[in-house]
Amino acid sequence: CISPDRADSVFVAARPAGRRSHVSYYASTAVMAATQRPTAEERAAYTAMFVAEGYCVVRGLFSAEEVQTISDAFDRLLSTGVGTICADRKQRENVSQQLREKWRPNDASGNSLNRSRASITAASGATFALSPRTDLRPEQQQDAVDNPRPELLATHLISQCGKQEPVLAELGRDPRLLTLAADVLDQQALAAAGEHSLYQIINQAHFKAPRDGVDFPWHQDSINRGYHTGRFADVHGNRSYVNIAVAIDPETAENGPLSVFAGSHKRGHLQTSSDPRQGQFDWDFPREAGLSELTRVTPLLQPGDAIAFGMYVVHGSRSNTDSSRWRRAFINGFAWPSAVDPGSPEQQDETNLRRIPATSVASL
Repeated sequence: CISPDRADSVFVAARPAGRRSHVSYYASTAVMAATQRPTAEERAAYTAMFVAEGYCVVRGLFSAEEVQTISDAFDRLLSTGVGTICADRKQRENVSQQLREKWRPNDASGNSLNRSRASITAASGATFALSPRTDLRPEQQQDAVDNPRPELLATHLISQCGKQEPVLAELGRDPRLLTLAADVLDQQALAAAGEHSLYQIINQAHFKAPRDGVDFPWHQDSINRGYHTGRFADVHGNRSYVNIAVAIDPETAENGPLSVFAGSHKRGHLQTSSDPRQGQFDWDFPREAGLSELTRVTPLLQPGDAIAFGMYVVHGSRSNTDSSRWRRAFINGFAWPSAVDPGSPEQQDETNLRRIPATSVASL
């Protein structure tokens, strides 16, 4: 549904190896010239992987120079964004009030979401999710609650980051991302349904500083999209929505890499409790849902690599236990227009901001 107006760079679909087809994927060594588009075979390969496993890995999607541009923008988000929030008395008091109400430092689950975070929208429109760092002494954590300062806070993510750093808005709708999104969301079915655009409803910067305690326990993005509330419709199964995460830093076993349960999308939206929101965002969720540990995959992305995963894939990432290495990701999410409820205030603003028009789905 997108007509890229400039050349796509290298698309390399990962190929399987190992005892199970989805246990491990390694990048091909093939390299295409930057003036070439991905071949039909390469696009078919990563789309087939997405359909079969619920996710796909594309190595070297962004260049080293582009990754550096994103990294510089991320640095500015932290230095100017969080710094400005903490320097503004009203914003600082808002952070403090939210943390007093939500922060539970003694939560035994090890889940930073259970401990809860403050959500603050800056003047730019970008929204910062903040909490005290967990590697602080108890009195320092309390100081972070009472008198928030950048050095005491962990930044989990920044939603609509392109509103504060326009280069991230531009890169978030880069033709390479749009091509990948349109392929895995099934552009032919999209066109057949008369839908000739994509909605971009996610443009986020994700952070894991060394030992700051940020984690994202096992969940499906269907819960984030509000599937259980009727705010998001399943119009094409796992291919109704896709998140594409581009690695900014090398992923290691220690710095909280992203993992997925391959094939879990075939189960649809999983509910392990009578309360729709219970069970998800919990480290016990895969076990309670009956998922096999043998299907857990950790691709260990390198800078510029991308992983695309659908809304029913169970995924998550542990906290960064490395003493010096960061783990950051640039995440953009795309959906079929008919999957998004236009009456939802939560999604309406970002939907309007980032609608991606096209003349024809078939023009890709």
